[in-house]
Amino acid sequence: MRSAFNRRGFTLLELLIASTITVIIVAIILASFQVASKAWATGQRRGDSAQRTRVALSQMFEDLKSSYPFKVRMFEQGGKVRSTQVLLFSGQHDSISFVTKEAGLTGEESSFGLRAVTYFVNESGSEDEKGLVMREGNPFSEKPFEEGVLYRLDPDVTSMSFRYFYDPNIRIRFERVLQNDSTLEPGEWLDTWDSFSETSSDMAYSVEQSKEIERYLPKSVEITMTVDRDGEEETLGPFVVPILNRQISLASGLAEVQEQ
Repeated sequence: MRSAFNRRGFTLLELLIASTITVIIVAIILASFQVASKAWATGQRRGDSAQRTRVALSQMFEDLKSSYPFKVRMFEQGGKVRSTQVLLFSGQHDSISFVTKEAGLTGEESSFGLRAVTYFVNESGSEDEKGLVMREGNPFSEKPFEEGVLYRLDPDVTSMSFRYFYDPNIRIRFERVLQNDSTLEPGEWLDTWDSFSETSSDMAYSVEQSKEIERYLPKSVEITMTVDRDGEEETLGPFVVPILNRQISLASGLAEVQEQ
């Protein structure tokens, strides 16, 4: 019977080879775990970013769809004091300001159920104020689109552009009700739709476009935005949002056509 002490064990070379193989396997496992962990973290960040963008777009879409053709009486000094009604809507290429009936972010009761909101990409101020923001104000104040509370909706949005659909047929439909013969005309997308700002008179509108811009909201608004996803720019859109309340009522539209 052979003694246990005579059994052959592992040589030093075999132990070194086994140790090396073990270290290599552990290193491969750790590297794979780190890669998977980084991929998961990146996916989580991109998912959170995409969710913020969806929430911000949803808020903007709901506000736009519930836009209200709110007119305020403004006074001008020129020999004598006279007043004129101005539609509160200022659509620029990179920002949009309007009055909406949609509930605000805080759920607080607004002035007569109306809110004056402005959506734009803020590139100034502190770091926690940059990105897509919404300013919420009082439509009855002297500066409804310049004063109010600023909410940051999505810090990853780097740029945003708007276009506004001009539909001449809204007036033609009113004329048809008045028993006038009219043919439908094609609409077009405009870069601006401003019935409120003082600079609106300098914009290249046709006579008919100016008439509609002064009285009505655009039929639809097109939105395109650029988002920064972990250093990679992603373009979203264009999204087309219809405006449901273009004019206050059919009766008011008919009255405006009859006045002309």
